[in-house]
Amino acid sequence: MVNIPKLGLLLGSQTKSSTDKGIYAFRGIPYAQPPVGELRFKKTFVSMNEKDPIPVKPWAGVLNAIHEGSPCVQLDSILFKMIGNEDCLVLNVYTPAIVTSTDVVSLPVMVWIHGGGFTVGNGNSGSVSDLYGPGYILNRDVVLVTLNYRLGAFGFLSTDDTEAPGNYGLLDQSLALRWVRDNIRYFGGNPDSVTIFGQSAGGASVEFQMLSPHSKGLFHRAIAQSGSTRCPWALQKTVGEYTHSLASNLNCPTSDSRQLLQCLRRRSARQIIMDRKKYVMRFALCLWPVAFGPRVDKERTSPFLPDDPEKLITLGQFNNVPLIAGLTESEGGLFGATLASFPGFNLKAYKRDQIKSIRYTLGMEKREDGYEIAQKAYHEYFISNNKRSCKIPTQYAE
Repeated sequence: MVNIPKLGLLLGSQTKSSTDKGIYAFRGIPYAQPPVGELRFKKTFVSMNEKDPIPVKPWAGVLNAIHEGSPCVQLDSILFKMIGNEDCLVLNVYTPAIVTSTDVVSLPVMVWIHGGGFTVGNGNSGSVSDLYGPGYILNRDVVLVTLNYRLGAFGFLSTDDTEAPGNYGLLDQSLALRWVRDNIRYFGGNPDSVTIFGQSAGGASVEFQMLSPHSKGLFHRAIAQSGSTRCPWALQKTVGEYTHSLASNLNCPTSDSRQLLQCLRRRSARQIIMDRKKYVMRFALCLWPVAFGPRVDKERTSPFLPDDPEKLITLGQFNNVPLIAGLTESEGGLFGATLASFPGFNLKAYKRDQIKSIRYTLGMEKREDGYEIAQKAYHEYFISNNKRSCKIPTQYAE
């Protein structure tokens, strides 16, 4: 049992690391009010200049934190069906020590941000794979936090104006970091020693948090694995176009942003997800096109991302903390694997037009030079005789 003075009591469970080290798990802890109804397409915390929804309210009695919360609503990239719920803004805390009145422990904290192209994924461990669980990290004396954030249109839809500036998923992450700063001490963690780390879109998210004034002082080190704000799919410049396309497909007005949003808030999550499915089946490999992702939100009174990342870095306008960044060999194998996945949508899309599929996969479907770049990539990796070439896709396409 853990008592968070400003929120309430939490009932957790005990488990073990991969080396049988005893640890405590507190799963499915809400950190924000559910972003449903009128809170859909809005950010989840209060700033000095904006009257937005507030963080989670205190709960009565004891909150059962034994089970993981629901993933955020998304289109499963393998089975092509909707999973998850909109009420999903929860985090998990794993710790080797519980704080008592006579035993104060202050361990370094690691906060994991999951990947998935800003369209799929969650911070849960999974019952079998222990994908993002404590099994290995908690062999060391650290506190691990994993979190969910809104995805796809629910996390990044934008009307390119003040009505819906976007970046709600990134703001969710920032709010979760505020929760860690305010409450992790009750789990034995040191709020002054927080490392954020993530992979793919999670790696890009780590860099976005480094660039955002909203997250200043909330973390002290960063690790970006296989993802960066410089990746072409990480920063979107055409979210507004996809927003208007979504609205039109769901018979919502597109000439007035407020009316557009009111209409989309009345549509079901399934309707919005099924519109996403049409794009994936027609054009893309696996997660792409991202369509709804991070953007420069200058329209917001207090922007999360005030300007292009490259410009912010050049001007020195970022949270200056130590950073480790890297990637792994043959990462594109992810997309090759999806060509053979059930029920075969990816392979069919690739057979129809290899260059178009690659263009979408690279996140360059809206760029003027996107076709030329995709064509060069196709010839470099699938046609030429160099050692990096992969002949499997061309064989499938025959």
